[in-house]
Amino acid sequence: MGIEYDMADVLIRLRSEGASFDRIVTLGRQNYIGTAKGTRALFKKYGLPCNWVPPNPYPHNFADGLFQALGAKDLQSLDIDSQEVPTLVHDLNQPVPETFCNRFDLVLDAGTLEHIFNISQALFNCMRMVRVGGKLVIDGPVNNCMGHGFFQFSPELFFTLFSAANGFRTDTVTVIEHSPRHRVFEAVSPDHAKRRFETTTFWKTTAICVATKVADVPLRWPQQSDYAGAFVQLAGHRPHEFHRTRWVERFIAENFPKLAISLKALKFSALRRSLRLGNRTAFKRK
Repeated sequence: MGIEYDMADVLIRLRSEGASFDRIVTLGRQNYIGTAKGTRALFKKYGLPCNWVPPNPYPHNFADGLFQALGAKDLQSLDIDSQEVPTLVHDLNQPVPETFCNRFDLVLDAGTLEHIFNISQALFNCMRMVRVGGKLVIDGPVNNCMGHGFFQFSPELFFTLFSAANGFRTDTVTVIEHSPRHRVFEAVSPDHAKRRFETTTFWKTTAICVATKVADVPLRWPQQSDYAGAFVQLAGHRPHEFHRTRWVERFIAENFPKLAISLKALKFSALRRSLRLGNRTAFKRK
């Protein structure tokens, strides 16, 4: 678990915009992966002073100083394992105690949630711990990270879960391509675009979601945007047609099965622009 430059950039930007970081809880005790020069540059970018110098060497350079430089007065870390001396010991597979709820200005995950089996409970725990007006920030893998944890996330998960129905507003979902080009994109909500986006990437890709809690309401299970629309149609006037197969595809599949397999591989590959991060309908280059 560690805070790299992309996450540090997000946190410093939020602080420059007036977000309160008085009471912070991190999932796991966070290391800071950055140099003094790079850190000063980030603070200068957003017009904030910084006298903190990151300690060395990694992996024992805890990020406590960064949070204090951002204004933290009450800094907590939550972990199932006491090895790194967290201030709160809890298994996020289980509901958090009421004393944790509506308590923090910032709940930060920088690489924990994908390792928790009961992911829905872990996400709900994070949402419950944020106070109204506070921020929930999650950094997680979205593609080409198979084997890193139990899960990889879709930007749509964040847009759909952190919605008005659950008392949240998704502010941004920033998608980061960990390539030599280090491209950064802002994801577009499928609900806003009225369509689902599927993406294939060549490089490891992660996403940082920033959400604001606007109300304390009972949490609800979300439905993916296009299926939610289908349920509305089925309950109303006309059924929704799922996964229609064109006659050409059926003909090839029935008569040329090997060709059909090759065409299907191409159909869902990054060779298609609509499945790449270059899809300007789904992602806006930063």
